[in-house]
Amino acid sequence: MSIEFYGPPASGKTTACKALEAQRAAAGVRVRGIADALWHYGRFCARRPRAAWFLIRFYLTHRGLRGAHDFYNWVVYRCAKWEKSQKGGAVVLDEGLLQNMLSIPRRALTREEVRRFLSRVPHGGRVVVFALPRGVRRARMRARDKRERGRAPSRADDTLEHNFSVSCAALASLPFVTVADSEEEAARVAKEAVCGRT
Repeated sequence: MSIEFYGPPASGKTTACKALEAQRAAAGVRVRGIADALWHYGRFCARRPRAAWFLIRFYLTHRGLRGAHDFYNWVVYRCAKWEKSQKGGAVVLDEGLLQNMLSIPRRALTREEVRRFLSRVPHGGRVVVFALPRGVRRARMRARDKRERGRAPSRADDTLEHNFSVSCAALASLPFVTVADSEEEAARVAKEAVCGRT
């Protein structure tokens, strides 16, 4: 059973993932270096060529040819991580392929684009959406940026919020998705899914 967390920055996805790992309720997925990423990305492409091609086109449509580092992080790394999560057992992804709906676009997505993305890109057996209020997430981002001064400022803009709202509405109608409006609720739902109660 793989569980994929989805949500904007500072919504608690990584924190919840680490908590589940610490409780030994689920294993996290680690990609160890570029060779490991490229190996599993190649496996993803071989097994799911249409999804791989769709993600490449999605990236090129929204980002163009610049940004090889971003392409690696958002396409290669996440595909590799997703591929590694399919080996079986209780596995939790703090950022899976669905997260690309928020990371990649620099413009607002239409409902049709979101629907197409959801129909072409694989996801975990369960998806938990972290829908914390925007004010809470912004306060967390400011605190994190202040704490980690050398880090690039976190992105919290209207385009990201729009894309999260549109994608959240589309995801909420799917039977394998749970939308949680607090970190505690999301962690509870994830733990129940891992234990096979939902």
